[in-house]
Amino acid sequence: MVVATNLPGDGVRGFTLIELMLALALGAILFLVAAPLTSGWISGMRQMQARGSVVDAVGKAKSIALRNASGKASDSTAARIQLAGGVLSVIDAAGGTVWSSEVPESVALKTPDGSPFECTAYNSRGVQREDSALSCTQTASRLIVGVANRGDVDVDLL
Repeated sequence: MVVATNLPGDGVRGFTLIELMLALALGAILFLVAAPLTSGWISGMRQMQARGSVVDAVGKAKSIALRNASGKASDSTAARIQLAGGVLSVIDAAGGTVWSSEVPESVALKTPDGSPFECTAYNSRGVQREDSALSCTQTASRLIVGVANRGDVDVDLL
């Protein structure tokens, strides 16, 4: 008759409670170190995404303004960039939206004087202009893309 035993030297394998506690403690420390780094990386990606959207919007608005399909005079608005409800849009002279992109909530678009960006207009020569009829009175040469825990990034609007 053979009796099975579970003595430590009999080949039974497993983890002790101390080994499990050390592994959990090490995992918790790694998580606590990685969490702030991940948060900063995500903020940076949102900022770069918003910057790319602004660059795309400027290019699209200028190309629409220069094409001037609606035949606007050189001193009137042929295209504009507008930020409303977290959506950056390019609007042609007829008032139709030809391009749009969402701006992440944590990203702020500001003019160099610190006021929030709302709208900028371009004439048929691709030059920024004020258009009080459309409430586009911002003619700053650049736009600042900011996130709370990162440095600001500038985008040229000219």
